[in-house]
Amino acid sequence: MTTAEKLNKIENASFVCGKAEDVLTDNENYGTPDVVVIDPPRAGCEESVLFAILKAIPKRIVYVSCNPSTLARDASILCGKDGSYEISEITPVDQFCHGMHVETVVLLSQRRADEHIDIKLDLTKLDLTSAETKPTYD
Repeated sequence: MTTAEKLNKIENASFVCGKAEDVLTDNENYGTPDVVVIDPPRAGCEESVLFAILKAIPKRIVYVSCNPSTLARDASILCGKDGSYEISEITPVDQFCHGMHVETVVLLSQRRADEHIDIKLDLTKLDLTSAETKPTYD
C-alpha cells in the first residue's frame, strides 16, 4: 500500500507509477485493471499506450481530452475493427469558463459478446441472378 493510499484510507483501489505501456502489460505484478483513466496531452496517446490498454482488457476506459481531434483518433483505435469497446457516455466539461477550451470526458465500455454478433457475408458466392427472377411473395 502506498503512502497516498494509507493517508486517504483507500482500500479498494491501487495507484501505480510508471510508463503506462509497461505497467498495463505487467499483469504478474499488478493484475488486470478494472478501469483505466487516461488524460493525455493535446497530442493524444501514443499508439503503444493504446495497444497496451487493449492488451490489458480493462472493463472500462475513462478518457479525458482537451483536443477533440486526437480524442476521435484514439477512440477509433480503442473501439477498433474488432469492436471490443464502445463509447458509452460523452460529457463536455467547461473547466475554464472564461476560455475557449472544453475538456471532454468519454467512458468506453467493453462490448459484451452476448449483445453483439458479427456476421460476414461473401456476396460473390451468392447467385443473385436466379433470386431476382423469382417473386418474393406467393
